[in-house]
Amino acid sequence: MTPLTVEKTSNLDKEAIEAQFQRDGYVLVPGAISRERVLEIRKGIAERINNQSSGVFNQPAELLQKVYSQEPAKGILTDLFVNYPEALDVACNDKVTEMLKVVLGDNFVMLPDSTAHWGYYNIMHADTTTAEQQGWMYHKESDYRIVVVGMYLQDNQGDGGGLYLVPGTHNEPDPFVKLRRELPGKQAKLAKSPLKRLLRTLSLGRLYNYEKPFLEIPTGFDVPTKAGDVLIFDMRLLHRSSFPLEKGLQPEGGKMSIFVHASRNNQHATNYVDYIKTKFEAYAHLHNEDRNTTEQTRRCEEYGFTAL
Repeated sequence: MTPLTVEKTSNLDKEAIEAQFQRDGYVLVPGAISRERVLEIRKGIAERINNQSSGVFNQPAELLQKVYSQEPAKGILTDLFVNYPEALDVACNDKVTEMLKVVLGDNFVMLPDSTAHWGYYNIMHADTTTAEQQGWMYHKESDYRIVVVGMYLQDNQGDGGGLYLVPGTHNEPDPFVKLRRELPGKQAKLAKSPLKRLLRTLSLGRLYNYEKPFLEIPTGFDVPTKAGDVLIFDMRLLHRSSFPLEKGLQPEGGKMSIFVHASRNNQHATNYVDYIKTKFEAYAHLHNEDRNTTEQTRRCEEYGFTAL
């Protein structure tokens, strides 16, 4: 599948892009920043993660071992644009800002959820799956639109350097709410049944492969991003990390990515912040009275939007 891309923001067909985003749930902005700038940001992220004492999130290692032979993640730098404001040009630049205005409208906000990942991989999910499991349903409202602004700091070229997504799934019920709930019980029953395990082996995983949906969906594809591209996608869109073509392959220096969330300036921006505040370990910065957002606020205002 050829991804929806925007080469020249000065000649945007806004109605066509909005219609395609509504249908597919994503848009690719090539060359948002230069490759030289990518290398500078990679260096800054590595320095800050190497100097922090915590911040490494657990990966779903059991499933990932089916496709990876990866070392544990090196780290996740939270509240990125406060801790490393030099990286703000990922979002605060003309190409990305103009595309966000097309997707979200002129009145949008950047949410206090910006992170850098180094060596982190994940299985299939939507970024609203966990919230829905916990009873948060604001993402089902008709005026909801919160997007992820993602930048991969290396080419996605068969070594797991980017994102695999499933177009159009933001318009459908999230199957992983149920799949996550049922998986442990199914795995436990499989472990107690020698016959089912044998059939799974003899069928080459076609039978009783309860983990398969977490790894592959027939309509999904790897987005062919280059270092410095920005991928904007609806939080409800099913996606996972790109898998390498061979176990053990990974980008030189490790996979790095940046994610920040942006929303229409409506009640759902507040709903999202209320939700992430309940995840204290990952979002402890939102409970820090000394959090200094001065530079982030100034830069966002220069580009005509607000940072929460």
